[in-house]
Amino acid sequence: MTTSEQTPHGSSTPTTEEIRQMTPEEAMIAGAEIDGIHIVHRRDRFPIRGTKGEKRAERAVALSFTISALAGVAFIVYFCAGKWQWHLPGTSQTFRFYTPVLGGTLAVMLIFIGVGLVLWSKLLMPEKRRSRTGTTNRRPTRTSSSPRPRCSRGWTTPASPAAR
Repeated sequence: MTTSEQTPHGSSTPTTEEIRQMTPEEAMIAGAEIDGIHIVHRRDRFPIRGTKGEKRAERAVALSFTISALAGVAFIVYFCAGKWQWHLPGTSQTFRFYTPVLGGTLAVMLIFIGVGLVLWSKLLMPEKRRSRTGTTNRRPTRTSSSPRPRCSRGWTTPASPAAR
């Protein structure tokens, strides 16, 4: 692409050379404009880099992902090395903790992945408000003259006129 082209939304597409000269922020805004998305408001959560609040937020996200990783390692280790063979009643029943330990470590891993993602999006991602121009993705409404749906084997629904 060497020349600017018009997009369906009316904005012009930047050339390859223009894209190379843009900062990542400008490239993101230009890409959104091409797709018909206008960024109305964008603000960093921490305008001054390296503040105590930002470091605290980063530590909280990192701690969440670290706990998740440790639970994942514990899951894999216990899955491979845990005693799962069944024994006759009256002997040592060490296998009875196999499934609960696997379930617990998997639950901790998934919960802390979710917590880490929520913390990351709420504490570290910049705030944005966007507006979209162009078509909407609404389903068409049914008019009263349109036919009623039929069941898969050809039976009509009780509310259809053919069932009366």
